[in-house]
Amino acid sequence: MSLTCGIVGLPNVGKSMLFNILTKSNVPSKNFPFCTIQPNIGISLIEDKRIDNIFKIIKSKNVVKSYIKFVDIAGLIKNSHLGYGLGNKFLENIKKVDAILHVVRFFKTCDVIHVNNKINPKYDVDLVNVELMLSDYQDCKRYIKYYEKQIYKESFKLKAYNLEILSVLKKCVSKLKKNIMISNICFVKSERKILNSFNFITNKPFIYIANIDLEDFFLLKIQKKIPIMLKSFPYKIFPVCINFNKKYIYNKSSNNDMLLNFFLEDIKKIVYVTFNLLKLQTFFTIGKKETKSWIIKKGTKAIDAANIIHTDFKKGFIRAKIVSYKDFMFYKSINLLKKYGKYRLEGKDYILSDGDIVNFLFNI
Repeated sequence: MSLTCGIVGLPNVGKSMLFNILTKSNVPSKNFPFCTIQPNIGISLIEDKRIDNIFKIIKSKNVVKSYIKFVDIAGLIKNSHLGYGLGNKFLENIKKVDAILHVVRFFKTCDVIHVNNKINPKYDVDLVNVELMLSDYQDCKRYIKYYEKQIYKESFKLKAYNLEILSVLKKCVSKLKKNIMISNICFVKSERKILNSFNFITNKPFIYIANIDLEDFFLLKIQKKIPIMLKSFPYKIFPVCINFNKKYIYNKSSNNDMLLNFFLEDIKKIVYVTFNLLKLQTFFTIGKKETKSWIIKKGTKAIDAANIIHTDFKKGFIRAKIVSYKDFMFYKSINLLKKYGKYRLEGKDYILSDGDIVNFLFNI
């Protein structure tokens, strides 16, 4: 399962610096708008002690860890939905991701240009969100025109389904007009299924990232006090200090490892926050050649997990041999696990638990 997370926000808020830290990259991060034109793409491994522990016992030739793909998307500005600042191109990039990290400028340093010449996090967030909603509004209107034409061409059964699609789209339009993001609209299960077949930006999960000043960072970490600007912010937000000091990131000869880790600790948590936001979990496959972790949605059935590994596994699915991570670490031996009946056979409808170690039995 490929998972992609887009990093968005106004220009000069720290998006590229955050991308560099998360993916250990070194893309340009300069003090002027639209330094990033083409989206930068990198990966961040999901560090999971469980796969390291399994690997030590199995002693496979290789270990393959799961990862999240991050996309550094150029800054949005007012009227991006109309193409300002190459906005249409940037919005198309956002539509392709699974989740969105919205970086918000809280730091006040004067040597970094603010595109609106004023530090106002609430205004900045609302500006970007309005552009995203206007983009979805335009797409909704375009889809409505298409499905209204389709109604007169299709069979009765398909006509009824198209009418249901139109109802969902019109509901979105009415709420978007009132500045309500699609993810905040109430839908029944059947409507939500239809909605998820479209790639609307404001239907995606969001994490707001506050890029705070060094002083506010120490206030939070050392004195355990919440800065005033964070207190008054109306959205749930994840505070980090992205701009702490570039030399600590890029100067490999630096002896400030402890200080560096102090700053990076919260930033690295973003990977796990994203993982949980998308309601994901991990299962493992083991063998002499490799020990590997796989990402799946919570509630995934065994047959669908098999398909993630290879389509042949799904086509010829017979059974799944399952052992829990807890049992595996207790016995630390395949033979003992079999002896005490800890390996169990499950059918295609078995819902995988987080940490399951799976061997799919199939026949083609």
